[in-house]
Amino acid sequence: MRGTDRQIEAIDRHTTADLVVERIASVIKDRKLSAGERLPGEHELVEQLKVSRPILREALARLQSMGLVDFQFHRKLLDIAGNVLMQNLMEVIYEFVLTQMARTTPSQRDNQMGRRLHKTILKAVREHDPDAAAEAMQQHMQAVLDRLTPAAEKHDRSVPQPRRTKKVTA
Repeated sequence: MRGTDRQIEAIDRHTTADLVVERIASVIKDRKLSAGERLPGEHELVEQLKVSRPILREALARLQSMGLVDFQFHRKLLDIAGNVLMQNLMEVIYEFVLTQMARTTPSQRDNQMGRRLHKTILKAVREHDPDAAAEAMQQHMQAVLDRLTPAAEKHDRSVPQPRRTKKVTA
C-alpha cells in the first residue's frame, strides 16, 4: 500500500497473564468474593487454568497491584452508603472496569497514588466527614478517569468503522 491514508491498525496483544487476570477477576465477580475470602491455592489454580506458576504469579501480582481487593472496598463503601443506584451502576460497569484495569496496569505497577486516595476516603468515612469523603471520592474518580480514558480511546481507534456507501438513486 502506498501513502499513509490506508494504515492498518495494530492488533491488541494479550499475554497469557492478561487472560489469567481476566479469568480470575471474572471468578471473583461471579462468586462475589469479598475482601478476605480466598481463591484456590496456587497449585490448584495452575492445574485449573493450565498455565505455568510464573504466569500465575505474574497475574496474581498484577491483580494485587491493580487493586482488585480495593474494588471490593468500593462495594463495601456502597453498601455502607446504602445508595442502591450506585450499587446497581457498579454491577453494570464492574466487568468493564476490571478489564480496563487489567489492560492498563503494568505487571509491576506501583499503586501508591491509589492507596493514598483509598486511605483518604476511608479516613473521611471513619471520621463521619461527608464533605471530606466527597472530595476524596472526587479525586479518586478523576484519577480513574485519567487512567481509563486513554485505554478507551485506544480501543475505539482499534474497532473497525463501518464503510459508508454512496446512496444510489434510481
